[in-house]
Amino acid sequence: MAEELFDFKDWFQFRGALSRKAYTVRFLCAFFGGIIIGMIPILGWVISLVAMVVSIFAVKRRLQSLGHNPWWTLLLLVPVVNLAVVIALMIRNH
Repeated sequence: MAEELFDFKDWFQFRGALSRKAYTVRFLCAFFGGIIIGMIPILGWVISLVAMVVSIFAVKRRLQSLGHNPWWTLLLLVPVVNLAVVIALMIRNH
């Protein structure tokens, strides 16, 4: 199970479903990694952009696994709503 969570090739896949545990691990790694490494000029910005892409892919896959339309991923662009979406996807079970 741990190998599945940290299979980094899978982190950049846009297709397929994602379990709640895998989603939470990916989001938290991308979030904290983006914050910590984002403090380094230029390189940090690139890493933060990669972390943002990983988060978007994870949200899309999690929405798909819950049976929702993946277009709901666009809610991440709305400032306060994006936090509610991320938390709801961490809590909600199949």
